[in-house]
Amino acid sequence: SILLDISLRVKNPEIGESALELLGNRRIPPHNQAYIVDLVRIHRIASASKKLGRLFRVNDPKLQRAVLKALQQLEAEDQSRTFHKALKSPHWTVRACAVDIFGDTRDPEVVRALVPLLKDPFLEVQVSVIQALRKIGGRDVVEALIKAVKKSEGRVLDDISDTLLWLTGKDFGPNPISWKAWWEQDGDSAEIKGITREEFEKIRAESADRTTGTYYGLRVISRFVTFIVDISGSMEEPYLVDSFKLPGGRIKRGTDVDDEPGSGRKKREKVAKIEVARRELLRVIDGIPNGTQFNIIAFESTFTLWRPALVEMGDAIRQDAMDHVRGLSPRGMTNVYDTLMSALDDPEVNTIYFLSDGA
Repeated sequence: SILLDISLRVKNPEIGESALELLGNRRIPPHNQAYIVDLVRIHRIASASKKLGRLFRVNDPKLQRAVLKALQQLEAEDQSRTFHKALKSPHWTVRACAVDIFGDTRDPEVVRALVPLLKDPFLEVQVSVIQALRKIGGRDVVEALIKAVKKSEGRVLDDISDTLLWLTGKDFGPNPISWKAWWEQDGDSAEIKGITREEFEKIRAESADRTTGTYYGLRVISRFVTFIVDISGSMEEPYLVDSFKLPGGRIKRGTDVDDEPGSGRKKREKVAKIEVARRELLRVIDGIPNGTQFNIIAFESTFTLWRPALVEMGDAIRQDAMDHVRGLSPRGMTNVYDTLMSALDDPEVNTIYFLSDGA
């Protein structure tokens, strides 16, 4: 496998031809065959498509993913059946890979094959389907996603809401009744052409004040979430923000309040970055519903978990979490890697909100 790994880094046409001869050799274990498939893909050996199609029958997810990526690179139209077969693979990683490839085609004809996978038992596949449908766009996609709003929850529901906003320019959030009513009334005449990132951000900002449970403008709909917040020394630096009302109606003041009477602008103030982070965390903790499983990780040179694992939101837990956030103070350096790895190690978490000033 070491020699194969080295071969992947060498641009020599003869390596590709040699790889073609080895492709499908039953004496070579599947994990090494995956390297050979990568060589075929990198050197674009077009004559390998039929061999690759047969090799997909080997029940090894790593090898099957390599085959799918190679067939995509080779634009092997004669292997359409292999791609459709991959959507029904017993391995979720293979299904997700196939979904990504179908999305890259941007072909409306594949929507019918992808929509059933919105009900896939694996969250990762569902999310891949939503991303693929967003790339494809069109009326059929919007209609399918509106139907899925009512049946979805958590991260999937959030992604569907975002995708519908991207495609339609409408922001009804996770409300199935509003989406259905709009589609029935205006769907026939609606332009499904997509919007720009600037338009998306503007609409999202306008609706943020009407939405509970937002973190820096992002809706928090996931029921299994971890908030990671940077408390390194650089978070003591000042930052200019709009005046912010904390839960309970109190307004936390900073220094150098930039109040321009008659300017029509919001009041501005300079506060430490850590204070902005506290405010956002306090607001989101105040807004997310009971029953949400969550945790908070503060990091600097090291990281500290508020609780050893996810805890269920309730009145007492909410108050405890808010007290914890109010006590966060800057110190140390910025250890991003270990902190993220710790959060990713929790199998129950499906959404992570990571906040850092990058310093």
